Amino acid sequence: MEKFRIIHEKKEILELLTNSVTDGYRGEIWQTLKNKRNHYQIKNIIDDEINNIIVFESDQKLDFNISEDVYIRIYHRNLIFKLEKGAYVCARKKIASPYPDTAKAIESRGLTRINLPNEMDIRVSLKSLGESAIGLRVKLIDISRGGLGIIISETNSEFLKRNKTFKILNINEIELTGHNEVAVSYLKKKKNGTYKSGLILKNPFIESIFDYICKEIFSNS
Repeated sequence: MEKFRIIHEKKEILELLTNSVTDGYRGEIWQTLKNKRNHYQIKNIIDDEINNIIVFESDQKLDFNISEDVYIRIYHRNLIFKLEKGAYVCARKKIASPYPDTAKAIESRGLTRINLPNEMDIRVSLKSLGESAIGLRVKLIDISRGGLGIIISETNSEFLKRNKTFKILNINEIELTGHNEVAVSYLKKKKNGTYKSGLILKNPFIESIFDYICKEIFSNS
C-alpha cells in the first residue's frame, strides 16, 4: 500500500509542481458529477508569481461545472490536491487557482527505483489505447512501483509522441492484467540517437506484484 503524507507547506507543494516533467503529460485533472466524470490530461503548468496563482493547461477544452470541486493529480510523487468551487476560474483549455494550501504526496522512500544492468535485455510490450491500437516492444531500463523507464528507437519515438496512454501487455513473459495503464511522462533524445522515456502507472503496483515482477525479471535473465 502506498504511503502518503499530508503537505501543508506551500513552498514544498510548488517545488513538487515545478519539478514535474516538462515533456509529455504532467498529470491529470477531473471532476466527478452524479451522471458523468470529466477527465483531462495536464499538458502544462504555469506558476504565475505576480498574481499568486497556478495555471493548469490541457490539450482539450475543459468542461467543468464551476459550482463543484475539481481534483488534480501530478504524476511526480503522485501529488494530489483539490481546487475548491468558487476558488478557480476555467477558460477554454486552462484552469487557474490560488496556490493550494494542502496536498498529499507519496513518501519518496516508497518510490524506490531499480536500475537494470545494461547487458540485461528485458522487453516490455505496449499497446496504445483507442480505436487504432498499435503494439510495440521496447527495452526496459528501470522499474519502480510508480512506473517504468524504457529505451526506444528514433523511428518508434513517433509512436510515443502520437499516443500518450498505453496498456502494458507483458514484461518479458510476465503478463499483466491489472495495474497496467500508463501515461508518457517524458521523452528525451540521447546522444546515440535513441530516446529515453518514462511511463507513469495510473495505478501504482502494489508491493506484492512489484516484488513478483522484480523476482521474475532477475531470476530469468
